[in-house]
Amino acid sequence: EVTPDVLGACFQCGEPCNQHTNCANLMCHGLILQCASCSSRYFGACSEACKGEVVKMRAMTPDEHREYRKQNTPLWKPANPNASTSYQKFIKFRPVPTSFAQQQQMP
Repeated sequence: EVTPDVLGACFQCGEPCNQHTNCANLMCHGLILQCASCSSRYFGACSEACKGEVVKMRAMTPDEHREYRKQNTPLWKPANPNASTSYQKFIKFRPVPTSFAQQQQMP
């Protein structure tokens, strides 16, 4: 502890808290302020939904865990607003062939 200042309130209960941590659900991994009592109650997760995932993944073998995360991470992570579609990427780097542009305009 560097200073006695309180960082903020616990994400779950609202008590003053100085401990920031990442959600224990590796698919969420959100950075939260969490007090010690909520950390033990939620197993380090940020919500009941994430707590359920943590419990489920702890029961899996490492290979099952890896495969489960590969399949389910897109459900937890928000879409990247800065990502562009493949058509936009194509336009940025080279001229669009006429046939490709006409196919995109057809309903």
